Order: sequence, then C-alpha cells, then structure tokens
Amino acid sequence: MKRIVLLYLLPFFISVYLVYLFAFNPSIKAYFFPEKPIPNYTEMPAYIDNFNGHPYFEQNFLNPAWKETTIYVLGSSELSEGGEAIPYTFIPGHYKNIRVQGFGHAGNQCFSIFSQLLANTSRLDQAKIVFIISPGWFESKPTKGTSSAIFLEYNSERFLKKILTNHNEEDRVFKAYAEKRVNELYSEFNSPSLPLKLMSFEHTFSKSILHKAVFALPMICDYHLLSEKRKLSCDRSGCPDPAGTDLKRVMKPANTVHIGWDSLLSYSKAETLKKVTNNSLGIEDSYYTEFIGSKRGKIEPVKESLNTELQDFMMLVELAKAKNIDATFIISPLNPFYFQNQPAIQPTIDIITRTISQNGFSYLNLLESDSAKYEKAILHDVMHMSDYGWYQADKYIIDQYKLDSVTVDHYISTTP
Repeated sequence: MKRIVLLYLLPFFISVYLVYLFAFNPSIKAYFFPEKPIPNYTEMPAYIDNFNGHPYFEQNFLNPAWKETTIYVLGSSELSEGGEAIPYTFIPGHYKNIRVQGFGHAGNQCFSIFSQLLANTSRLDQAKIVFIISPGWFESKPTKGTSSAIFLEYNSERFLKKILTNHNEEDRVFKAYAEKRVNELYSEFNSPSLPLKLMSFEHTFSKSILHKAVFALPMICDYHLLSEKRKLSCDRSGCPDPAGTDLKRVMKPANTVHIGWDSLLSYSKAETLKKVTNNSLGIEDSYYTEFIGSKRGKIEPVKESLNTELQDFMMLVELAKAKNIDATFIISPLNPFYFQNQPAIQPTIDIITRTISQNGFSYLNLLESDSAKYEKAILHDVMHMSDYGWYQADKYIIDQYKLDSVTVDHYISTTP
C-alpha cells in the first residue's frame, strides 16, 4: 500500500495541484506565463517596414479611432531611409496633435498597396493617405508589378481572407482585379495558403462554364476548410479595438505653427550640396564613389498595354476615389544627369498625372527631366530624396491637409 501511495497516488495529487495552480491561480499564471503587453497608439512606431511579425500594427492599420489625427504615408524604399526631414518625423515634431505613419520599403508597389487598402475597405472613408509614387516603378522590370514575395510581406492571410469574403457589390470590380493579379502570381507562391488558392481559383472559375465545372468541387472543399480553420483559430483578433473603452473623443484646438520655409529650404539645399564635391551629377560623394563612378543609367520605357504596374496604379486611384479616401500623391524625382534618356519616362508620367487629376485628386510632381531645370540638391543619390526634397514634400502635405487651420477632433487614451 505504501508503495502505491508513493509511486502513484502522491504524484497524481501533486500533478492535480500543480495543474490547478498554473490554470487557475492568477499570480502563478502571471509569473510563469506573462502576457505580452499590447502597444497603445502612442507606442506604435512612426515607421513600419511591413506587417510581418506585427499583428497588432496590421490589425490597427487605418484604425478609424485614429482617423482624424493620423496621416498615412505609403511608399517604398524612400520611406526606409529615415532622417529628420522625412514626413513621419518632421510633421509630428511640429504638429503635436498629428501623427504621420509611414509604411513600406523597397518593392512595396501599387498592387501591394492596393491590396492592403482593399482588405480594409470599411476604414477608407476620409482616411488621410499620401501615396509616394516612384517613377522607377513604371520602367524596365518593375513594370511587371509587385513581386510575390513583397506581396506576402504586406498581405497576410488575415488581409487575404478579408478580400476573399468581401461580397459588397460596389467592391466587385476591385475584388475581381485582385483575384486576377493573384492568379498571375500564383505559380511563384511556395505552398500557397487557402486564401491565395481560392483567390486564384475564383479568377479561373470566372473564365467559362467549363472552368466552373472543373473548379467547383475543389473550391467547395477549400471554402469549407477555410471556414473550419477560422473556427479553430483566433484569426489574430485577440487585441482589443482601440476605438473601444480605452479611448474617448475630445476636441483640441488646431496648432498654429510658424515654419520658416524659405530659410529651411535654403539651408537644407546648401547642406546637401556641401556633400557633393567629386562629381557634377548632384550625387553625394560617398554614394557616387561606391555605386556610380563612370556608370550611367538608362530608362527602359514599356508600352501602356504591357505595363502591369501602370494598370495597378490606375486601379489604386479608382479604389481611392470609390472609397472616398482623402488622398494625395507625391511623384518623387529621378536624376536626369544619371538617367541620360530620362524624358523617355515622361509619357508614362503624363498618364499618371492625368489619371490622378481625372479622379479628383491633387499631386505634387517633383520629377524634372530637363537637366537645365533640375535642382541637384533634391536627391542625395539617383532616386531618393535629400532633406531638401523631403522638406518640399512636408510643406505640400501640411498645406494639403491644412494642418494650421483644422480643429483636431480625435481620441485620447483614458487608460491610467
């Protein structure tokens, strides 16, 4: 009997007690399994390169609770360079009630951005979004559009499910376009997820009655699996909505900020040109020595009918108009001393600016292909803006959203 107690009953009761402690005792649970703190609005970084590993940031992308106080700047490699002049640093530094949130790194082109917005259609009305458009997207290889790898960096299963299950008639054209583009990229995906499969299948399914007959059964099976998977997983929705009990709406007077733009632009221009001493192209010495030297670039224009990136851009602008986004566009510069046939990109830029204007949006075009008119200080290399270039973008954004005259209607945290 003693043997049974020591070898079986005692370990059993000890195990039960430990299970009870770990499962039901709050202090023990908190010590051994501390919950990861949920970031709040003020803790979100001003710049996020992508959503990989950041489910909270993804979930709160375009959060309506922050609409009145947040300007989103979406773009690619230019946003990853940082610096005191970049909008997500400069503007909040002067307008304390305003947050500027930068998203994107190299390769985050139009279809990636389009899909991010399409997954959040309910959050787009009057959202303040600045699109940084790089002319480099619309020539040579980038005209093929967003790569499959970059697409997945910004469009998780959660986003893809939201696109796939969007049955609003007004979004039908945009959803069909997303399915078509995913179908075109499908062969590049390694072990594609269920939402990717279904988006590709949906496009193929729509082609003909024969396609419907062939793909009906696998689509039924995959939709069933998707439904079951949703039931079994939390779908990364465990974070509370910041628009809930932790926030309340308040009114704050507008900031009246006096920025000496003339002196700021003059100073930053001079400081940029001080770094250019070993070349006549307007490229900073270190970059010129390491990457340029005797090399020169060439624009490789692509016909409109073959330019996938241009088609993606047009759909992005149409989506912005249809969803009533408070959008504006900034076309970044290229260096015409480096790109020796830079005027070759101008017909495509004309299509871009015409598309923007026809849909009722404004833009700042910083591209100058005439070397006689080009300001060498606007870039620090061949396509990325210097502080002098970014200050021009800052001024445009501040003027566009009238930050000096609009009363800020926003939310603040009420959590102690």
